[in-house]
Amino acid sequence: MNFIELNQYKYLFLDNIQDSTENPFAIIITLKTGEVSEQTEDLTVGGATIQDVRPIIENESNRIKVIFPSYVAYNIQRETYSLGNDYDIFEGRNAREYSKSRYMEFVKSDTIASDEWPGKLKHFGISCCWEIVDIISVDKPKIFVDA
Repeated sequence: MNFIELNQYKYLFLDNIQDSTENPFAIIITLKTGEVSEQTEDLTVGGATIQDVRPIIENESNRIKVIFPSYVAYNIQRETYSLGNDYDIFEGRNAREYSKSRYMEFVKSDTIASDEWPGKLKHFGISCCWEIVDIISVDKPKIFVDA
């Protein structure tokens, strides 16, 4: 499976993120998939009750490990506070590969990393149900399903 094929999963949950201290540095992201519950429940928001809501639940048995063999930078932000913008250009929905992004520009301007060293930089994003993870890496990630 390649990175963009992660978009076959409608809901992704960040389960764990691990920063390897080995050389080369690696970042290991463990995801769980989600699904819409068969059972309904009532949801009260701001004093109003919405009946027969089907919540999205995490699938404990389906795990995906995304390994970036090397990375320059990564960032995690709470999905609630994220702003969409018309500047970034990417392919994908939950698993995104950017061709233009403000985060890439930030990393290039704030670090010594460039397309010359350590090599052609790529921006990948994983939009989970509660968090958004952005990764700048030279390498495409390796994907392991049910890891």
